[in-house]
Amino acid sequence: MSAVGLAGRTYDAAYTRRILIVLGGLVTIVLYIEGMLTPSLPSIGSEFHVSIGEASLVLSSYLITGVALSPVVGKLGDIYGKKKMLAIVVVLYAVCVSITGFSPNFGFMVAARAFQGIGLTVFPLGMSLVREEFPREMVPKAQGLLSAMF
Repeated sequence: MSAVGLAGRTYDAAYTRRILIVLGGLVTIVLYIEGMLTPSLPSIGSEFHVSIGEASLVLSSYLITGVALSPVVGKLGDIYGKKKMLAIVVVLYAVCVSITGFSPNFGFMVAARAFQGIGLTVFPLGMSLVREEFPREMVPKAQGLLSAMF
């Protein structure tokens, strides 16, 4: 089954379903990883001998970097292609998550989490990819599903 999208191209429904499953999976993984961090702040604080307030820098550094990088990565997606940028972001995020898990000290963990903030750009890239790749009538539903996961 196919449909006509925004650019007048014909789209395969199975292809768009696969895209939605992949994007939904990425969103779910990123949010799952980030959701696990908040309850672990007391453990992080005690492990690195910092207060809960200082331990919250682990969250703040991620969010600040993610917000700052979203427009930059979005523009790079416009220039080089959203799929390519999404793949790069996912690889960088996975590497940063792995590095963060082996943090030898608190400063390193905050810095690694700041680099991990690139994972937050999965959401705007995913939304724009849906707009670009999906037929016009499927865009609201697909973006709604991704937003519901956020």
